[in-house]
Amino acid sequence: PRTLNYTGLGDGEFYLYSCMDSSVPRYGVHLIRMTSEHLARKTVAGFPRRFQIPNPAGKFSGLIIMFSIEDHAPLALFQDAVLNRTMIGATSGIAAKYISREDSEVMALLGAGWLAPTQVIGHCAVRPIKEIRVYGPTEEHKIALCNDLEGRVDAKLIPVKSTEEAVEGADIIAYATNSYEPVFDGAMLKPGHYVGSLQVGELDDLTHDRADTITA
Repeated sequence: PRTLNYTGLGDGEFYLYSCMDSSVPRYGVHLIRMTSEHLARKTVAGFPRRFQIPNPAGKFSGLIIMFSIEDHAPLALFQDAVLNRTMIGATSGIAAKYISREDSEVMALLGAGWLAPTQVIGHCAVRPIKEIRVYGPTEEHKIALCNDLEGRVDAKLIPVKSTEEAVEGADIIAYATNSYEPVFDGAMLKPGHYVGSLQVGELDDLTHDRADTITA
């Protein structure tokens, strides 16, 4: 279960406290993840997006606490950001392994921010991806992503100028955006497309309506 507690700060900014927890009985642990964030809503390339604002020291706050189920004591304290990015990339890869076509070779990556690298790594781990077309509204971000991942995966990463250019002929469409509104037109979907989304708002209604299978 997840709790999101928003406090308005004015001018499109707000404080967000987020909390989620769960047990893993086979390992004898219970974990709770907490984040404390200052967020702003801005429009970029015509799309409303969410941005994190660092604290005065330039830092972000997120913690994971792990407890022992046996004696109830705290066992460990983790910083959450890298673990969260890795977890999201891994679960996206697992979903693609069981739902996308086994011969998927071309991937469209929509978004080039914090979550994008592990989307690439996760999908390349489970499918024979040869080409990844990367679209993002910020030119330097998508070029940097392609350069940073060169040699880390076998696929060729290509920055493109539009979602249409990224999606045309792709087998897998993977989202990694911070957009509150859809960035892809579901009318472009073809039979056999696999679409992976990370947050509410990225997909339009037509994408949901045309899907044969929807999982969460």
